[in-house]
Amino acid sequence: MTDFFKGIPAIKFEGAASTSEFAFRHYDADEVILGKRMEDHLRFAVAYWHSFAWPGGDPFGGQTFERPWFGDTMALAKLKADVAFEMFQILDAPYFCFHDADVRPEAGNFAENTSRLREITDYFQMKMEATGTKLLWGTANLFSHRRFMSGAATNPDPAGDDYHALRNPRGTERNHDREDGEPYLDVGLDGVAATCQWSAATPTCYDSGEGDGVWTLSPNVARWYQSNVERN
Repeated sequence: MTDFFKGIPAIKFEGAASTSEFAFRHYDADEVILGKRMEDHLRFAVAYWHSFAWPGGDPFGGQTFERPWFGDTMALAKLKADVAFEMFQILDAPYFCFHDADVRPEAGNFAENTSRLREITDYFQMKMEATGTKLLWGTANLFSHRRFMSGAATNPDPAGDDYHALRNPRGTERNHDREDGEPYLDVGLDGVAATCQWSAATPTCYDSGEGDGVWTLSPNVARWYQSNVERN
């Protein structure tokens, strides 16, 4: 445990009348709306970069944040993970998400970056098992480093920048190792099973596409596509 959030209790739903500084006033994870709990409608995830890696960049003055985990060692990367998972628990956040560059320090070469990513995601796995927080997605940052200034997989750099081609097939974002693979359900556009389906015969119904076995496009969007002169 760290003391970064010392004195801050777990945030719980207390209702709109609550005067507590540490309470949800409107978000009740267990409230049922259209047959589903709010937590099932809204799959909130804490973004690692925004919350723990962003340096508070000011376009006129550079970095504005000083965090105790900022640095280029794996010890600091693990401190950042300790703080992150403590915040996930305080917020009762069901998921988190990250880019590879958010969670491990840049080593400057592919092999060491991969080794560092494996080390920190193994550390994540222990944290996930201990806290119950799940990974919503993990992905590769292919835009911040100057090596990607001309693109990633299609980089025209005459020096032959194949960094992305090297790491992507190996899945070094470790996404496939950490997600539970929770399936999407074919319950239509509203995300709720067994709701009335719109048709010419049922014009007051609002859902569409339930059980059709395909990725459903909203009928309104489909009509817009048909009338859009730029697409036809």
